[in-house]
Amino acid sequence: MEENKNIEQTNIPKDLEKNLWTYGSPIIFQEGKITPEVDEESVSLTLTFANIFQETIKEINLRLIVTNEKGEEETINQSYTDLALGYLQSKGNDILIKLNKNTKDIKIQIDRIIFENGGVWSKEESVWESTGEIDNLDIFAKAKLKDYEDNYVIAKEDLAKEDYINMGNGIEILKRISWYKDSAKILKTSEQKYLLLKNAEERRQSVEKKKAHRRKSVKKKYVITGVV
Repeated sequence: MEENKNIEQTNIPKDLEKNLWTYGSPIIFQEGKITPEVDEESVSLTLTFANIFQETIKEINLRLIVTNEKGEEETINQSYTDLALGYLQSKGNDILIKLNKNTKDIKIQIDRIIFENGGVWSKEESVWESTGEIDNLDIFAKAKLKDYEDNYVIAKEDLAKEDYINMGNGIEILKRISWYKDSAKILKTSEQKYLLLKNAEERRQSVEKKKAHRRKSVKKKYVITGVV
């Protein structure tokens, strides 16, 4: 009897891949461990995540998109409030999510992450992938922070050039790091200026095309007259 029970429990869903992360995310899911419940009809998912951004996290709202063996999807919403999760701190021992034992696939989506300072991080249609083994979480976090800072500096340099092509590049960069420093505020003011410059440039190009067309028509007229 015990042998049959062990065989049945091997059919439970697999643990999540380690260190799931998406670009820009202030948290990394270090582990998603699945264990069978006593009733043998369900399993528990224990999520462990760490803060890799240098701001204290107050709240996390996430969704689990769970697919069963028939290919049917179910969305499970989870909210964690009053976290006070500081830089490089982890949470996970008390994060238990009950799932059906027929679960075959689990995908994570973050609706938003709220910081103690009022800042908000969100990313629609994010893809969470394993970064592999991480020997030192601090080094990993600092490398990501450096990347955000480098992009922030490049974006501000592009915006300072005040031509619509460079401004467009700067805006696209800031959109990827909109939660970083005052990127959201800069975006709001820069997008208005960018549209004005773009419209002015499009009008200028339209005028130049009309002038070029007229010059071409006049030249063609003279050529035809000369031939005659």
